[in-house]
Amino acid sequence: MTKKALFILMALTLATGLFAIDVSTKVSLNFLSMADMPKDNDFVLGKINEKLLQDLNCELKFTYLTWTDWQNRYALMLASGEPMDAAYGASWLNYYVQAKKGAFLALDDLLPKYAPVLNRLVPKAKWDGVKVGGKIYGVPRWDYNFVQRGFMYREDLRAKYKVPEIKSVDSMIAYLDAIKKNEPKMVGMTESNWMAELIIYVTKTKYQWIDGYDPYGATTGMLVADPSKPSELLSIFDLPEYKTLVTKMKECADKGYWAKDILSYQGNPKTDFAAGLAASQPSANPDGPPTPAATWATEHPDWKVGYYFYPDLNNTPQSSMPAQDVTVILPRSKNPERALMVVEKFLSDRSYFNLFMYGVEGRNYKVAADGSLDNSWVPAEQKFGGVAMWCWLNRYFELPKKYGWEGRNALLARLEKTLVPNPFSGFAIDTTAVQAEAAAITQVYNQYVKPLQTGLVANVDTALAQVKDRMKSAGFEKWKVEIQKQLQAWLKAK
Repeated sequence: MTKKALFILMALTLATGLFAIDVSTKVSLNFLSMADMPKDNDFVLGKINEKLLQDLNCELKFTYLTWTDWQNRYALMLASGEPMDAAYGASWLNYYVQAKKGAFLALDDLLPKYAPVLNRLVPKAKWDGVKVGGKIYGVPRWDYNFVQRGFMYREDLRAKYKVPEIKSVDSMIAYLDAIKKNEPKMVGMTESNWMAELIIYVTKTKYQWIDGYDPYGATTGMLVADPSKPSELLSIFDLPEYKTLVTKMKECADKGYWAKDILSYQGNPKTDFAAGLAASQPSANPDGPPTPAATWATEHPDWKVGYYFYPDLNNTPQSSMPAQDVTVILPRSKNPERALMVVEKFLSDRSYFNLFMYGVEGRNYKVAADGSLDNSWVPAEQKFGGVAMWCWLNRYFELPKKYGWEGRNALLARLEKTLVPNPFSGFAIDTTAVQAEAAAITQVYNQYVKPLQTGLVANVDTALAQVKDRMKSAGFEKWKVEIQKQLQAWLKAK
């Protein structure tokens, strides 16, 4: 945490006491979390509630959604009448569309009084980025986080086989080639969507993505715009860079850098990489390397993790969109003011952060002599993994991991200093008017685009022509025109 940020936070925290807020009535709150229930949940939540009762005279419980049919269950939970005060929200959970539908409570009038610290601490650009129709419907993280991706690999193997330092697509391919030739028990990668990642982060174009990149959405990553002509949308399938990319992907596939059945792979790329079964994980964000690095430090001390951030190829580091992780208050909440006060505690008070992130000190973790997080001694049933409210994460409060990847903090500090603004941050697509076309485009994407981008086609020219033809039949142009109309309206109102 920077000294300036710490000073501001301390000053604002003291100022909070100036507001005479009546919390004499005890209330119970229910927050919706997008994850499975963590281990030791009841014990940790009990300690959280002890603090909340003392500070805000309220108790909190979490309703956890599992990752089974999560998209439908999340939407149903928002629309249901079940008592619920607040929820995790995100752009990938249709934050903007849900806000337009009235699923969330506008917070503009509540923030100055009930979350004064956050109201001033969160940068104005972030507040602007979560506005819908000119109103704020979500509380964003106040730190900068990065979800742009990079190439995570075995640095020890790169050095062993004398592969050039990885700073380009060609050096990544050289690394995969060395693995193919020298490590017969290891596959270059198991992750099937990395080709889409390369479209977004490696093609070195002047364009920005309009339909974004969302790993949970199939109809994303197909429309771009030149920031100098922001309202003119282009299809990636017409870009010469796309033809270059898919040609390169076929060359890699033909050389066996990934399995022929990679599109039907059902495993976990992160697990495969950490276990030494795969030589890379090509869509890791900057928070990816610390996990295998910590595991290898004790189990395989000779293994080393390497990481290359794709935006460095064309100097376009961007933080995640403000609505990547937000807390939303639901209109049916009987205590929205108290719910917002709780959110402020978790986002601005380190003691609360430690509880929801690490658990109870002495039971779920301890702070080592060097100041790092240590839970290596904790029994499996008490390995608390956090309540999965990513909207409350704050890297300025984080404890360093005992065996974490040493390059992470330096990378994040550099990225924060060199951020490039995204001129389309805050724009969200509403497919209501083109639902049939969106569904048809998704089907074409899954059936024809994925094999092309994975190099699993007999002929690139033939496959690309087929993609264009099938997209045309699916209504791609109507879909594109609708999105362009929405973008023009958004730019005009901005």
